[in-house]
Amino acid sequence: MKVILWTSPEEADIASRLSAIPEIQLVAVDGVAGLKAALPGTEALVISGSLYQAETAAVLRGVDSRLRWIQLLSAGYERLSRHGVPPGVVVSNAGDCYSPMVAEHAMAPIAEAAGAALRNVTQSRTSNRRHLGGAKPNATCRG
Repeated sequence: MKVILWTSPEEADIASRLSAIPEIQLVAVDGVAGLKAALPGTEALVISGSLYQAETAAVLRGVDSRLRWIQLLSAGYERLSRHGVPPGVVVSNAGDCYSPMVAEHAMAPIAEAAGAALRNVTQSRTSNRRHLGGAKPNATCRG
């Protein structure tokens, strides 16, 4: 199976992993011109979602190929929805494989803010006790 790989330099380890599969004839490209040249006979395209532009879609529709599958390395597929894919081509994406990392990234500042708020409350209570001569703030008074 001939597979084209078009990724950013940060995703270079994917090439070594795909090359290790004996059934895959891997062709790495780094632009639309390389994609167009490599496309004849290709059955699959592995691409970063951010690289899929209108020109990419036009090349995929304009070159006679055996392309059956596009695998995105991202969870998002908005660019493919916007620019379209050739008829009959199956598209898959990274799905929710990045969800734990995204959740951790989103929760880190929230946890830091909560910790800072707790430290502020603790410092404030300590400061109030000293100011009130050791009396507990929020003490109930009975009269």
